Amino acid sequence: MKRLLFKIDQKYFVLFFALIGFCLSGCEPTNPNDQKVYLPEHKQNELLVWRKSGVTPGSWSAKKTNFQAKYGAGLTVSKKCQNCDDGDLEVWSGSSVVNFISSEVASPTTRPRGNPTGEDDTLYYSLNFIVHLPIENDVSQFPSFVVPPFTSNLPEVTVAVFDTGVDPEITTNYTSNILSCKTGGEKGWNFVDENNNTSDRFSSRHGTVVSKFIVDEVNAHAGGNRVNILPVKIFGADGSSDLFNVLCGFSYAKKAGAKIINASFGFYYYHDDPPKLLAKYVEEVLTSNNILLVAAAGNKIPSEDAIARYGIGVPESGLRNLELHHFYPGGLAKYLPNVYCITTARLAPTVSPSPNQNFSKNIVDIAAIADLPAVFGFYHPFDNTKSVAGSSFATPIFTGKLASWYSTISGALDNKATILNTMSTNAVVFNDFPALGEWIIGGRYVR
Repeated sequence: MKRLLFKIDQKYFVLFFALIGFCLSGCEPTNPNDQKVYLPEHKQNELLVWRKSGVTPGSWSAKKTNFQAKYGAGLTVSKKCQNCDDGDLEVWSGSSVVNFISSEVASPTTRPRGNPTGEDDTLYYSLNFIVHLPIENDVSQFPSFVVPPFTSNLPEVTVAVFDTGVDPEITTNYTSNILSCKTGGEKGWNFVDENNNTSDRFSSRHGTVVSKFIVDEVNAHAGGNRVNILPVKIFGADGSSDLFNVLCGFSYAKKAGAKIINASFGFYYYHDDPPKLLAKYVEEVLTSNNILLVAAAGNKIPSEDAIARYGIGVPESGLRNLELHHFYPGGLAKYLPNVYCITTARLAPTVSPSPNQNFSKNIVDIAAIADLPAVFGFYHPFDNTKSVAGSSFATPIFTGKLASWYSTISGALDNKATILNTMSTNAVVFNDFPALGEWIIGGRYVR
C-alpha cells in the first residue's frame, strides 16, 4: 500500500489512508508507476513559481486565472523577487495551493508526479521548502575581535555569504560597494526583513563565523586574490529560511557580480531526481554565469533520518550517504559543474568522515580535515580555545581557498576537474589518503 507523508510546521504526520487500510478511491492503487510521495518541510499554503522564458504577460495572467478556477479561489501573489530577476519568481499563497498539490501529486485516479516540484509549459513550480543551517555544535558567546584590513592591491573577488548576516567586525574591512538590484543594497541585503541591515542577530553569529573562516583562508594563502564579503542575509534570528529567499538571493548575488556563493545551509529531499525548480534556477542563474556555488553536504537530523529509515527504506548504514538520503543544494554537485559539496573528515587515528555529516564518493567533492579529530571540530575563528563542528563550517574553509586562488582558476570555471587539479598542483587540495575515497570523490581534502 502506498503512503503519502507531509511535513508541515516542523511536524510529520501520515496523511495517506494506507495506514488505516484503504486508499482514497476505496481500493488498492493498481498503477505500477505509482510512487510514495514525501514532502519536505515547507511553508504552508505557499507555492513558489518561476515563469519560463518567453511566456508573455498575457499568458502568465491567464495561468493564474486558470489556476484559481481549477484549484480554488483566494490565490494571492504574496512575494515577488522584484528588480533582481525581472519579476519572474513569485510566491502564490492560499488554500488553492493545497488543492493543487493534492490533485497533481496524490490523486488516486492519475499517476502521482512523485515530486512536490515540477513544471508545465509556462512555469516551474515548487513548494516553498524550509532550509536549515547544518550545525553540530556552536559557541553562543565569544569575545569580539578586530579583523585586520586586507591591505594588498591584489584583485578583489566577491564572495556572497548566504547566512544569518555578518557583523561589522568583518564588513568594515572586507565589504566593498557592489552594483545592486536592490535600492540601498550596495553592501549586502537582508532578505528576511527586505532592507539593507545585514547585521548578524543569530545567537552564535553563525554568518559572522562563516565569514571569518573565509577571510582567514584568503589571508593565509598567497593565491593571488583578496576577498570582498557580500552579506546576503537569508536567515533570521530563529535560524530558519526558505527556498524563495535562497533563489531571490541567487539573482541578487549574480547582479552584484559575485563570483562565489557560500551556501552553509540546505534541506533534505526524498526523491531520486533533484528538485526541479531549484536545479533549473541554479543552472540558468549561476551555472550559465560561471558563478561557483560551494554548499554544505548536510548534517544528521534525527527527524529526517526517521523519515528516510521508515518512510523510504534507507538502511541505517546509508543515512549519511547522499546517494540514498538527498540534501540540497549540495546534492546538485552531482549534476552541475559549478556546484561543490563539502563535508568534514579526519585522517587520524582512523580515516573517516564525520559520523554526523553526509558523504558520498560520487557527490561530495571535498572534505575539510578537522582540527580536533576526536570531535570532528574546527577551532573557532574568533577564539581558538573553543571549537565548532558541522558541514556549515567545513564549507567556508573551501570557499576561502577558492577565493584566494580565483585568478588562477578563473579560466576553467566550467570545469571542476581542472580547477581541483590546479589547486592540487599548488598544494591547496590533496588526495594522498586513498582510503578517504570510500566517502569523498577521489579522496580529495583540504586542511
